[in-house]
Amino acid sequence: MEENGAPRKLDIKRLIADIAMLVGYIVLVAGVGLFLGVSRDVFFSTAAMSVIFAICLLILPIGYFLLFRKNTPAIMAGKVGTGVSIALIAVSVIFLLLCILFSLVVDFVQPLALSTASSILLIAGAVILLVAALIQVLSKRQLTAIVVCAMLLAMMLTGVIWVNAQDYGEFNDEAITASSFLFNNGEGDFATFRIPSIIAVNHDELNEHYGLTLEKDVLYAFAEGRRNSSHDTGSIDMVYKFSTDGGETWSDLNILLSYGTENIGKYGNPTPVLDRDTGKLLFPYMTGTEANNYDYDTYMAKFSFNADFTLTQEGEPVNINPDKVADATGGGSDGVRETTLMIGPGKSIQLNGGEYDGRIVVPASSGGYSFVLYSDDHGDTWHRGQDAGTGNECEAVQLPNGELVMVVRDMTGCSAPHYEQYQRLSYSNDGGETWYEKTVDTTLKSPICMASLALNADGTLLISYPDSFLTRANLTIAASTDNGKTWETCRVYSGAAGYSCITADSDGNIYLLAEIGKVNYNEVLYFARVNF
Repeated sequence: MEENGAPRKLDIKRLIADIAMLVGYIVLVAGVGLFLGVSRDVFFSTAAMSVIFAICLLILPIGYFLLFRKNTPAIMAGKVGTGVSIALIAVSVIFLLLCILFSLVVDFVQPLALSTASSILLIAGAVILLVAALIQVLSKRQLTAIVVCAMLLAMMLTGVIWVNAQDYGEFNDEAITASSFLFNNGEGDFATFRIPSIIAVNHDELNEHYGLTLEKDVLYAFAEGRRNSSHDTGSIDMVYKFSTDGGETWSDLNILLSYGTENIGKYGNPTPVLDRDTGKLLFPYMTGTEANNYDYDTYMAKFSFNADFTLTQEGEPVNINPDKVADATGGGSDGVRETTLMIGPGKSIQLNGGEYDGRIVVPASSGGYSFVLYSDDHGDTWHRGQDAGTGNECEAVQLPNGELVMVVRDMTGCSAPHYEQYQRLSYSNDGGETWYEKTVDTTLKSPICMASLALNADGTLLISYPDSFLTRANLTIAASTDNGKTWETCRVYSGAAGYSCITADSDGNIYLLAEIGKVNYNEVLYFARVNF
């Protein structure tokens, strides 16, 4: 190139800045595209969000070409321009760090609307652009740096506004006959409630064992009360509420198990069942402390029912994993190791009729495989069944023909979209000791999330789950009259939705307790009585 008849010297700094800016812009656009695609089931309007982000992204190319080959005004080429551009770069860096801190560090963004891939792309694109902006300043192109920062700030501000402005999605009012936001974040000094469990305790059994005169089953809703954040470890209590009128009204929040304020520890994965022969509530759970690096033990506690329907523990809990392999090394963010015995979550069952009548069956997993623990002496001693297939976070139910069916969660990573994965079922005809079919795919979508099974009074098999391949969203109930071969679905909530637990009472009413939210699926535990 020539200028006034003489060759123009190539400006390496500007070339590097332009290449970095182009690369950063492409990476950022890819991140935004993936974010929009993965999270489309969560947005109030995917089209509106796409237009808003497109407008933000256009700031850079439009601003750049408007400034291309233009002389920088004198005031912006000197100390004022340099000061303004450096200040905007600093503000952009701070804002980016705050976004990362509050979305990925302080609390997880769920349902991982920021998937692992989109998070990496968005952060990488922003960092590259900020480096490019700094090089632009060093190359005396302050206006270009200001345009870069204006686009990044507009993008981040749009995300913050979206998170705070989005409302709940649509509820299926035709199917829902009663509902409430049962466990609300912030209630009782708990930051978050997660891992729902709901059971209908048969009123005839309570009347027989406790001399009551109930006409309806009593609902018990359990959850992990996470005191400081939604993280899977920390100060986490086991909490519950109950209802004697089919979910129309509920008790105050009760604490079932807690380490108090002296120790930091967790009680997790509620998986209760009523033993109809003894009238006791059998309550298996996992527990670990910060002191032992959350090397979990799994216990079975027994509770009796008080006159006011609160629960009282009887005796000492039994360790139902006596053959646990000691492991001092840490696990993942949830503390779970290869040797951890994980139970549930959701609920256990007691078999009715046939050779295994009265058997207590607790869904469990360890080392990447699901199975059941079973007891034929009311929970005093326990045995492990054979593997039901790869996966974890499972739940089982007894079919009308006496067989067991278990839904098993896949473990291929919940922070990535899975474009064709389905809920999986395993079947047993010997009370859970062996499984003749393992993790057979259904036609029901799975975003890699715990699902729940129940059997209605008429023998219909029910499952609750998030109906999406991409992310945890769209709380749905599906029903099968042929033991899981074909399904009819009913959307309960369109929006962010995660773990759920479904149960049916002796009158055939269907109840659901589920994690839902506006943006994050863990914003509230939602209760619904569903006519389906």
